[in-house]
Amino acid sequence: MHWSERVKSALEARQMSNAALAQAIGVPSKRLDAWLQGRVDQPRGFSSILPRIAEVLNVSLAWLRDGIGSPDIPADPLPNTSIQSVEQEARAADAAVPNFRDLTRDLPVQGTAAGANGDVGAMQFEGGVVDYVRRPPGVSGAKEVYGLYVVGDSMWPRFQNGELVICHPRRPVNSGDDVIIQLQRDEHSEIEVFIKTLVRRTANTVTARQYNPDRTMSFKTAEIVAIHRILSLPELLGF
Repeated sequence: MHWSERVKSALEARQMSNAALAQAIGVPSKRLDAWLQGRVDQPRGFSSILPRIAEVLNVSLAWLRDGIGSPDIPADPLPNTSIQSVEQEARAADAAVPNFRDLTRDLPVQGTAAGANGDVGAMQFEGGVVDYVRRPPGVSGAKEVYGLYVVGDSMWPRFQNGELVICHPRRPVNSGDDVIIQLQRDEHSEIEVFIKTLVRRTANTVTARQYNPDRTMSFKTAEIVAIHRILSLPELLGF
């Protein structure tokens, strides 16, 4: 059974709607609906999203993710642990969590990345800063990190129109990574920017995937200026 089926089973058992769950975990309802339809095997930020779902539904994470055991959360006794020490540990953990309003608003957003269905309609790379956003703790010392706003819906439900993605030019890029592809078709052309999932690279072509509609597309290696990896939520938070 796919994890999405276990989520639906837990929702039904608790008489909870998809919309209520989406609101509780902080994602758009349309995105959650797509996940529960099984259209995306592992959504972006899967490792951090699933524990939130398990917490809201009050089910075992091992059961929800892998189908291991029962949905009931096992008892977690605290032998030889005083209530005072637990409270002290909780306060220390809270103190270690950064206040996001205190984060420096110095991460540059350098334009938009195309979500058009195919080559036509690719966005031009702005080449300059169009906005500044708060710098997540996981990239606090990374000088070359930049953001882009997604335009279009070809990567939905993985990314949606208007969503901010953050890229790191120095992180290695592997098959399966979500990436920004910068393309310049000739020396007189403007740089075009695409957001896709990398499938494979050869000496002559780069093959990438989009999700809406689900298809692959190829780019000439000679026309590619750069391929930069989009950072996941755990990476941005420094986990």
